[in-house]
Order: sequence, then C-alpha cells, then structure tokens
Amino acid sequence: MKKIIIFFIILCSCSRVKHSLVSNSESQILTFSIIVNGTNYNGLIDELNKTIKVRGLPHGTNLNKLIAYFSFSTNSNVFVNGVSQISGISIMDFSSKVTYTVTSENKFSTSSYTVQVTTSSITYAYIVGKTKITVCTVGETGNLSNCLIAASSGFTNLSTMTIYNNYAYIVDDFANKIFKCLINLDGKLTGCNSEITGTGNPFFGIAANNGYLYISSTDTSTLTICNIDSTGSLTGCSTTGSGFSDLSDLTIYGNYLFATDNGASDVVVCSIGLSGLLSSCFTTPSGIASPESIAVYNSFSYISSFIANNVYFCSVSATGIFSNCKISGSGLNHVLNFYYYNNYIYALESASSNVFKCEISGTGDLTNCSIAGSGFASPQAIYITTQ
Repeated sequence: MKKIIIFFIILCSCSRVKHSLVSNSESQILTFSIIVNGTNYNGLIDELNKTIKVRGLPHGTNLNKLIAYFSFSTNSNVFVNGVSQISGISIMDFSSKVTYTVTSENKFSTSSYTVQVTTSSITYAYIVGKTKITVCTVGETGNLSNCLIAASSGFTNLSTMTIYNNYAYIVDDFANKIFKCLINLDGKLTGCNSEITGTGNPFFGIAANNGYLYISSTDTSTLTICNIDSTGSLTGCSTTGSGFSDLSDLTIYGNYLFATDNGASDVVVCSIGLSGLLSSCFTTPSGIASPESIAVYNSFSYISSFIANNVYFCSVSATGIFSNCKISGSGLNHVLNFYYYNNYIYALESASSNVFKCEISGTGDLTNCSIAGSGFASPQAIYITTQ
C-alpha cells in the first residue's frame, strides 16, 4: 500500500513540473510576409516587443485587402479578433495595426503580435504654369523626373498653390478664384472646382496651416482667411490684418506667417493664434526693394527682389525679426518663387523654363545651384509635398 501512494505522489509532481516549463516558443510567429505584384515583402519580427513591421509596399497599395503569408510554432493556431487565420488565404485589413494571437493547442502558451504594414512614401513637386500644373517626382538627389500634366482645365492665369491634407488649393489671379483639387495617388489633380471668388483686388499668394487658409491680394491692406472643413471646402472667409500695402507671397513657419509687402518694401510677420487669427503683426526691416517671393527655414529666410534682380538671405530670430540681410551668391536671375525642401531651396526664374535647386551652406547662403528640372511652360510657382 505504501508503494502505491508514493508512486501517485511522484506522478502528480511530474505533471505539475511539465506544465510550468511550457514556454512561449510554443506560440510564436516565425515568419511573416505580404506579396504585392509578385514581390515578397518580409516582415521584421521583434520577438522581445512582440511586433512585426512590414515596410516599403509600393506607394498607393490598397492596405484594406491584403493576404499575409506566415509560419508559426507547430501544434498552435493563429487568430485575429477570435477568427482563425490561414496563411496565404485569409484576407486582412492592414490600414491600421492588427493584433495576431498565437495559441498552443494545449492552451498553455499564448503570444500576441502587433502587425503594422506601411507603404513607401513618394515626394511630388508641383510646377504651377499660367494655365496648367505639372507634377514630377523628386528623387534622392533632389532632381525632378517622371513629369506629367496634373491639371490643365478651367484655368486662366495661375500664380501659386498650396496643399493641405489631401487637397490642393490653387490661385487663379486673373479670374480672382481659389480652386480646390483632390490629389490622386499618382499625383494628378482631379475634381478641380472654384471654391471662392474674390470681389476686390486679385488673389495672389496662399498658405495653409492648422485648418485655415490664408490668401493675399494685390494692392490691398488686408488678408483673407478661410476655415478648411473636413471635406476640404472653404467656409467662413473673412479679412484679417491691416496696414499692409501690396502683399505678394505668403509662407508659414512655426507659429508665424511671413508675407512680402511689395509696395512697402517690407516683410510682414504675424503671430498665428490657436483660432487661426493673426495678431501682433509687424514689419521687419530687410532693406530689400520690392520683395517678391519668400521662404523661411530654421534661422534663415530667402527673399527675391525682382526689381533689383537679387536673392537675399537674412537671419531670423525666434520672434520672427530679420537681421543681417545679404545678397546671396546664388547667381539666380529675376526669381519669381522659392520653396524649401530637404535642405534645398528650389527657385523659378521669370525668363526660364527650368527649376533650379540650390544647396544651403552653413552660413545660410545658397550655393551649387543647378537645374533640377526643365521644359516647363511659363513656371510661376513650385510646391513640394511627400505623400
């Protein structure tokens, strides 16, 4: 009788030890990938943090209906929200993060992995001509390629554009209209319609920030500000600011709006409040005759004077005050428009069909200016965005 009792105790003890030694190795995802157009995109598995990242799918890939290919520990099952998943068969929506749960058949081991799938980004440069807009891709060296017509219908005399969320806002100064266009995955602009029509002096410059659109008009003392609603439409437009002379280009950097006042040969700086309204506007001395275009980045600003045929760069303080303005050695002539992107200043000349790019030196000067793209008809402005 004693021998039977001892054997029973030993048997129970061994059973308990076996359960405690079960590890998560019985509930692991071993490989994970997604195939798009015949190309296999392998997931990076972080076993410590239980994450899987699949990166670099082609730009524009629909993430809503993808099939994952995965392998996992033997004698286990994979679920998403309680639904069993089969490698190479189950369709999944990866537009947001998805949690895959692996459970061993004996239920003693469970692991959950957060899977994130992302597409590669693409950078587009929009070149605004008088009656059409061209879109190009921006390469790693900053040059433009694969250019095609983005929009060309219904325009009379375009001056510039800006982008907010997935919409482009384009100024037609001759028609005194602001057009809104939807940006497609290939960069083309579709559904272009007039959002607002001015009743006074022609619209000219434009900038967007935090749900608001700012528009300058030539030979006027005010700016127009509009709300941008969830559909991209412009509502509640009103005038703001005062004391201006002849505003041209607009740009926003940080919490400040910068505007070139061509008539007063000044640069106007305004604080942007949480409500989008402008306040504490002041002119910062630049000594630049009839400033046209402006770009601001970090602690430097770049301003063109069409009349003087010079490009200037100035230091900019944290409060928006300009100082130490100098003529740049860029060699550019009669610049119409600037745009900053990825440590380059892109510039358009009035008598050229080229887009120029200039490097920014440690002192802020523009150097090594070269042609980034060519063959554009009457280019007026450039805007660069990453999608």
